[in-house]
Amino acid sequence: MDIKNIEITTLKQADVVIRRHPEEQIKEICRSVEKFGQTRPIIIDEDNMVLAGNGLLMAFVEMGKDTIKALRVKGLSKDDRYKLMIADNKIFSLGYDDYTVISEVLKGFSDFDVPGFDDSFLKELTLGFDQLTLPELEKTDNFMKQQNMKMKVNRKTQKTLLCPKCGEVIES
Repeated sequence: MDIKNIEITTLKQADVVIRRHPEEQIKEICRSVEKFGQTRPIIIDEDNMVLAGNGLLMAFVEMGKDTIKALRVKGLSKDDRYKLMIADNKIFSLGYDDYTVISEVLKGFSDFDVPGFDDSFLKELTLGFDQLTLPELEKTDNFMKQQNMKMKVNRKTQKTLLCPKCGEVIES
């Protein structure tokens, strides 16, 4: 894989952009880049057209960066370029956040500064499920929005869990 630093001013946006990037997302991408650096390249074609990574590019522009790491793909037909754009976004959206696993990982943390999340939401995830209200869950837009309401966790001591939205008994 040949990843190069590319001057941002040489990049071209495709005539269609499959995924919209709200201001809040760009802000969180900036936070992530500031905290961890660029962790994945954008994808460009031979003509420097951005095929994947528009949100990351927008964040770099917002941050005043001059270059960005890019992976160049070659030999794609026009149709395949668009198919790559569509597939990249759709495949990403098929995944979901597993708040049960996230809550377990967070238990050893001393701070909850994780880009993409409100720290109070992450702190709340580490509480016992009987205390959990998940205020940020309403903002999620994926399959796990419903599934996380029905989280089942094997605990040393079983407690009655209530869905914070509808009050349904989940487990006892």
